[in-house]
Amino acid sequence: MAFHQPATTGSKTGNTVSLDELDVQILMCLQADSRQSNLEIARQVDASESTVRRRIDRLIDAGVIEMAAILDPTKVGYQLEVLLLLIVDKDKVDSIANQLAAFPQVNYVCVMTGEFDILAQAWFRSNARFLDFIRDGIGAIEGIRESRSSIVLHAAKRTNYWVPLG
Repeated sequence: MAFHQPATTGSKTGNTVSLDELDVQILMCLQADSRQSNLEIARQVDASESTVRRRIDRLIDAGVIEMAAILDPTKVGYQLEVLLLLIVDKDKVDSIANQLAAFPQVNYVCVMTGEFDILAQAWFRSNARFLDFIRDGIGAIEGIRESRSSIVLHAAKRTNYWVPLG
């Protein structure tokens, strides 16, 4: 089983979208319960259903929001969450990040500043599957000079809920 979040690098149009108070209220309603109807949201934000529908369509078209089911990997047998920190050849950073992103176990990859060049988050069913990934997955990628991994023991906060309020 693979779980991927859509790759997002900004809006589909490439433009920044300004959010007004109504947009923020609609976003908060959607994040509280994305399955509620536009009419239910309209009642909560004191707007017409057509206004809410147009606002949601605009936010989707601009790439501000995407509708997706959020999977809890632990509920489907993926008990091992791993954070991988990599130091890589500078001329291969983007290539290595893209190769990591192609693995179905990996659900987050970023290029970053600091001691490490790349951070990746991945889920595995077992230590044995993680070991296979280390040997056959990242072990086969050229240009990785150093890797460190940490197993997540407990996540104090994990959410996809975020609305820009400031």
